[in-house]
Amino acid sequence: MNDERERLLDRLEEETDAATRAEAVDTAIRHFLQDKQNREEHWEEFTPEQLRLLNTSELKVSYYPKVR
Repeated sequence: MNDERERLLDRLEEETDAATRAEAVDTAIRHFLQDKQNREEHWEEFTPEQLRLLNTSELKVSYYPKVR
């Protein structure tokens, strides 16, 4: 395991208040999936600019206007 991954896992464990790295990873997975679902269900409630604020260097929020 490289140093970057070690740092990320340590930080994840701290941020999630997990007792183990496995627990921290499970929490992060659940969070990611719930967050993704929330964004997909509610994206119309936000402006494109607000959605862009939710972007990270790893994940982007896509804005797909619907034709009515």
